[in-house]
Amino acid sequence: MAAATPAARDRDGLKIINASLFRMGTKSMAQAYQLLGYKIHHGLLESDALWGQYDAVTDLASPFALELIKAYPDAKVVVLQLDFDSWWPSFRSAIRDTVMKEPVSSIQAFITSRFLGIRPVQATKKLLFGFFNAKTRLGIDEVCARKAYDAYFRDIRELVPPERRLEYKMGSGWEPLCAFLGVDVPDRNFPRENDRVAQASEAQSRHMTFLINTTKVAGPWVLGLFAIGAAWLYI
Repeated sequence: MAAATPAARDRDGLKIINASLFRMGTKSMAQAYQLLGYKIHHGLLESDALWGQYDAVTDLASPFALELIKAYPDAKVVVLQLDFDSWWPSFRSAIRDTVMKEPVSSIQAFITSRFLGIRPVQATKKLLFGFFNAKTRLGIDEVCARKAYDAYFRDIRELVPPERRLEYKMGSGWEPLCAFLGVDVPDRNFPRENDRVAQASEAQSRHMTFLINTTKVAGPWVLGLFAIGAAWLYI
């Protein structure tokens, strides 16, 4: 399998900005960049440090694409845009109506901030509210989403010159991507992840880690409450 050239890997800062949105094949693209030898940032399983720690960014970094493009003028930009009418039902179901669903998200937010000292739920909700310019979960409706979607891809194309930008379509395989990045084509099939299945698997992994860490930290609290309750019964 071929990897990215040493010259490409040795440059400081981001080398690839995957300009796309959640639920637009970002998992497949992340795996493709990884197979080409790049260190990628994809989602919540990676570190929170986006700036300068990775070669390529996808998914969670997508709302910051315009800022990243300006901050890293030498980075190449891969634009992957799915048709809105195909994308919106998937995003609505998997992100708006699952990740942001109440009261589960608020309970998780309280536990992670109170017992683990981290705020991923609050950060994700704030990120999405900011990107879509909405104040509530249901405020991210089809009209709101289409407006943000259109502005996002329009602004990226206006900002990035053609020589720095690749208009990539899922199913195009390795050739256009590798030619654009200046690397050899790997001797294996292009990754084709089902985003819904991949997200479910990652969510399960995050929830398991969440439960384990919460149990470690909050265990004494739970035992203390149990002991108080037991003692009360016998008074």
